[in-house]
Amino acid sequence: MNQSEHSHQLWQWLLPCAGAILLALHFGVCTQDDAFISFRYAENWANGLGWVFNAEEYVEGFSNPLWTALFGIVFLLDGDPVQWSLLFGYGSIGLLVYSTHHLLSTLKISQGWMWAGTLLAALDPSMVLEAVQGLESVFYAGLIPLMISVSIRERASFKPHIKSLILAMMLCVTRPEAPLFVGLLYIGLWFYDKNWKRSVVPLIGVGLFLAGLTFGRLLYFGDPLPNTFYAKVGGWAGTRGLLYCWLHVKHHPVLWIGLLASIRFGKEQNIRLLLLILLPYLFYVISIGGDFKPTSRFLLPAGGLMVALTMCSVQRLPSRFSKLAIVCIVCLSGFGRLSLMPQANEWAEIRRSNLAAR
Repeated sequence: MNQSEHSHQLWQWLLPCAGAILLALHFGVCTQDDAFISFRYAENWANGLGWVFNAEEYVEGFSNPLWTALFGIVFLLDGDPVQWSLLFGYGSIGLLVYSTHHLLSTLKISQGWMWAGTLLAALDPSMVLEAVQGLESVFYAGLIPLMISVSIRERASFKPHIKSLILAMMLCVTRPEAPLFVGLLYIGLWFYDKNWKRSVVPLIGVGLFLAGLTFGRLLYFGDPLPNTFYAKVGGWAGTRGLLYCWLHVKHHPVLWIGLLASIRFGKEQNIRLLLLILLPYLFYVISIGGDFKPTSRFLLPAGGLMVALTMCSVQRLPSRFSKLAIVCIVCLSGFGRLSLMPQANEWAEIRRSNLAAR
């Protein structure tokens, strides 16, 4: 890649990222109550009390160890966690936009459609609002397409899965359901080229890491999983999950149309890999019923993959349909995102009021 091409690709994700951060500034400081759980654990750890909410009560009441550890550093430096949560949120937006662009580049999406895909990933009010609430959701959503993209590049160049393995481990200490993505990735990579050794070896590495993490949890907290798992898992909730996805469809119709269209091209290696990862995750979200938040938090991790599949689909359209596809994408995505703004503004106002009251 020459200097001109590199500069062009740089602007392809920097400009959409700047637009998303401007939208984040519009929402303001919306740090929600769940973030203060991580802040409390981080503060106690920084003060030498350990990973506890209350002194000498060893209960893992958080589900985002890596994110909480970042705030431990903030407290060690005597920083304001709310202000730093905004900075981390802006950084997470940048990570998600960059990683989506990285995946589109890996899939060899053309320059024009790469612009469209990166804008779709960036200018999403629900994603941007989630980023300024002090939680790890957007950071987590950014790691997923980057891990997949790096894995595909390592596979194609016959390099060891070192970088992707590090990203996989970071994922596993960011959210408890991350092993689902990691396992599906390496199973999908086996279907990619039927090279079991190159799939099983990194999977064993992640498995050993998770075993060590679980053993550490048992020693420190007395339970193999975070306490939030026992508090929230309640069996099948498929009807609520379908409604949760339908609300996302209404505001993101282009992504769901693109997902359905991509199934037609499922025999292609990269598309099949993304579908093998994405479809089981969507089933998981439906089965647990999503969550209560209007920001579609549980569907954020699917966002980068849905954008990639959408761009793969439109790029394969006959050239005579390209202009029509552009018009449809602009109209549908514009209508969906604009219809989401009043709800996002209302939710942001509630969060700002709660924070002021706290």
